[in-house]
Amino acid sequence: MPKDMILGLVGGLGFFLFGMKLMSEGLRKVAGDHMTNVAQSVLGGLRWNGEA
Repeated sequence: MPKDMILGLVGGLGFFLFGMKLMSEGLRKVAGDHMTNVAQSVLGGLRWNGEA
């Protein structure tokens, strides 16, 4: 029983991550450089140095 639950959890997580990868690649193809330019213009002044 626990073995099936762990296998289902790992499989579900794998499908989720695979779907997220496909969606991000598709969005990059559709949006192209325009999305990057918009993000840089909106977030360009923000600096993150790794500190919380």
